[in-house]
Amino acid sequence: MPTDPTEGLTGASPAELARLTNRLGFAWWNTGLTPPIDGAVNADTRELAGQVVRSLVQDCGIDCLGLGEVSTDDLTYFRDQCTIPNLDIYDGTDESGRARFDTGLLYNKLRLSAVDHFTHFSGYGTRTLKVANRVTFTLPNSTTPLHVFISHWPSRLQSDQGQAFRADASIQLRIALESISVADQNCR
Repeated sequence: MPTDPTEGLTGASPAELARLTNRLGFAWWNTGLTPPIDGAVNADTRELAGQVVRSLVQDCGIDCLGLGEVSTDDLTYFRDQCTIPNLDIYDGTDESGRARFDTGLLYNKLRLSAVDHFTHFSGYGTRTLKVANRVTFTLPNSTTPLHVFISHWPSRLQSDQGQAFRADASIQLRIALESISVADQNCR
């Protein structure tokens, strides 16, 4: 009969539990720091966001934190100013044409090694829209890939056009997930 790996660890923090049980912690946060509608980020807001990131990583044991509505400057700030050891970034932000891509990842480079990344696009009418960023990691002592998809789409509260995009993007994301699954099975 399997035993609970957390048995006897009463009082341990989530970060300690993750480390002791060899579990990876994942989270997503739509920060609102750099929303699609231009707005300046003030220093107090960014500093508060840095405190939240530090708490998620250090206190809650998050090893891979997906972030929405961020800029390159935000991601660099988190890595350089939050004094979190072994933190690295994947910067998926980009301004290509009219589309603005605003996602990124912070990850513990001792527990995850980024080996590849790819941006999935979809045609939507006359526009090209971003479906997701994919970052492929490996774990220490393993060659098995771990694929993390990060997406940030228009709110469901927006117009009908936003709803149509979400429907198309979700189909395209499913196709991307299935193609990765098939590719991984063929490599075994």
